Amino acid sequence: MSRCSLSLWDHRLPPKAEYGFLGPVMDVMDCATVLRRHDMLHWFLANCEPRKVLIRVAANPKNPPRHFASLDEYFALEQAGDARYEYWDGEIVCMSGGSFAHSVIATNIIQAIGRRLVDGRCRAFSGDLPVKTPTLLPYRYPDVSAICGEPITENIRGVDVLVNPVLIVEVLSPSTERRDRGDKFTAYKQISSFEEYLLVSQQAPTVTLYARIDSTVWTSRDITGIDANFRFESIDCDVTLRELYDGIRITETL
Repeated sequence: MSRCSLSLWDHRLPPKAEYGFLGPVMDVMDCATVLRRHDMLHWFLANCEPRKVLIRVAANPKNPPRHFASLDEYFALEQAGDARYEYWDGEIVCMSGGSFAHSVIATNIIQAIGRRLVDGRCRAFSGDLPVKTPTLLPYRYPDVSAICGEPITENIRGVDVLVNPVLIVEVLSPSTERRDRGDKFTAYKQISSFEEYLLVSQQAPTVTLYARIDSTVWTSRDITGIDANFRFESIDCDVTLRELYDGIRITETL
């Protein structure tokens, strides 16, 4: 009898890791039986502990066929626990967790912004608050977002989603950088309120700041060096790279 493996696609793995698998979690029914199920994810959530998620099924884990997950499967998973997931054209990607540096940098950004937004006009949010992306449904989980004025939210299948960010920040990792610079940025650009986009390296004190000039034109600027600083025009505050990388060991070559 052929066996299937339950595996979780993890965004923290390098992009060249074999299929991004954490590895087999457990054996289940024979593959033919599982594939006859019209809703694999719902079956798994109903019959197994939902700490790991059935994303792909294969008799041979080295050559797995791609399971196209539905939005219903995605929302069932979003509501099953505390982990955060993004939906990418039939693929469900776990966005929770990450490296120590990733966590520290994201926290530093929120704290640095928060110290300056004392008048309450603008506000920063952590990666737990998703942002609606109208051209890449249903929403994305940026590491940091910020608004000025009243926040506008929309409830999508039980999830409160921010509609009007002016600033979005992504801390880059090897497996997310391509999407952060490409498909995600393209989707974020379709948000009418969106004005600035910051990409932050984990490897060196280097950030790239994109700013909207008009509906179709954006400028970009690389800021490098631990003593450098830059300004968020969208929320009217200045930030230093030393603040962003506080608590991160920087090698002498940087």
